[in-house]
Amino acid sequence: MRLSHLLRLSLVFAGGGLALAADSGLKPVIPKYHLEQVILPSADEADMKYLAFPTLLPAGPNEVLVSFKRGYKHGGDKEAQIEAFRFDTAKNVASQRQVIAYDAGFIQQMAEWVRFPNGDIAVYMDVQHLGADGRNYRTGMRENRSRDGGKTFEGLKKSPLVDGRECGYPFDFIVEGNTTYMLVMGFGYRPGERWSVDVIKSTDNGGSWSFVRNLSTEFGIPQTESAFIRHGDGFIVSTVGYDQNLMARLHETDGNFKVRRQVELTRKYPFIERSIGRPRLFKRDGNLYLLGRNWRTTEPHGSKMELVLLKIDPASLAVTQWAILDNLERASVTDGYYAMPYFQDHDGQTYLSIITYKGVDGRPPQIIRLEYLWNEIR
Repeated sequence: MRLSHLLRLSLVFAGGGLALAADSGLKPVIPKYHLEQVILPSADEADMKYLAFPTLLPAGPNEVLVSFKRGYKHGGDKEAQIEAFRFDTAKNVASQRQVIAYDAGFIQQMAEWVRFPNGDIAVYMDVQHLGADGRNYRTGMRENRSRDGGKTFEGLKKSPLVDGRECGYPFDFIVEGNTTYMLVMGFGYRPGERWSVDVIKSTDNGGSWSFVRNLSTEFGIPQTESAFIRHGDGFIVSTVGYDQNLMARLHETDGNFKVRRQVELTRKYPFIERSIGRPRLFKRDGNLYLLGRNWRTTEPHGSKMELVLLKIDPASLAVTQWAILDNLERASVTDGYYAMPYFQDHDGQTYLSIITYKGVDGRPPQIIRLEYLWNEIR
């Protein structure tokens, strides 16, 4: 199947029409260098043109593994599959596209990668089906494993229960020594009968998992999409709350995921009107960053979706800088911006690349790569 490698280079400057919240004290960073590459165009697909939710795993000095959903719509498809490809980050070329999760009649919705301490690579899937009422329901997490660096996979299987509870929607992983932590959501109508986002851990490369902490109870909020990262002797967690219009929060915990403090971002920063959707946390140059989808209202365009990068002070959990990475032009992005970063050096410069998806004006989204000069947005 043909892959598109055409690049669109745009120089984006701060322009008129941005209604910024003066009381926030923070003006947005607008990158001057902004490159967009369409990796997988939806128009090239004969069927199942909805390409969405890419996630990635570093596979070498100049290579990442990328998974994505190929289906019919954001949710509620009749079925969908997870595909993967290898992406050469020096040449910006995709190869070895393959299906890694398909089960007739089921919706393979979202996948997350992990490299276990023994070197095995596994991908964990959020799997759904349509009920008789036409609504989406989870069916329990599935997994697929590779022992050859992601070239081949052993086959799809259902993930085991964790202390009698079925896990459903994987969000993030942290691997330290022989321990692998997973941040995962479970659902009240599935075995275990609890709606919560939990931390679980494995010390045998994903052969079995044990319960660590119910973060929904610990943080005192109903929550969904979350991310976490090690910080000092504890962790920092970014959450999307189901309460009050999907509020964005940051939480600091100790090493056992007991909360030390938590802050609300949505109320504190007027440019964050809802949550930071499908958040990703990463560290670079000693700083902490939060990447994700943001909604913001400007005149005369109204509320629009955009991709933002927030610089976080880990000592206070305050936002010290925010950059608008995509949709400065205030287009009607109707679906997009589950985003994951990687860095690449060339020509004496460090570049931030982001693999994400975007659909405009109701058209099927496609898998894209965005590139920025790191020194402009760091």
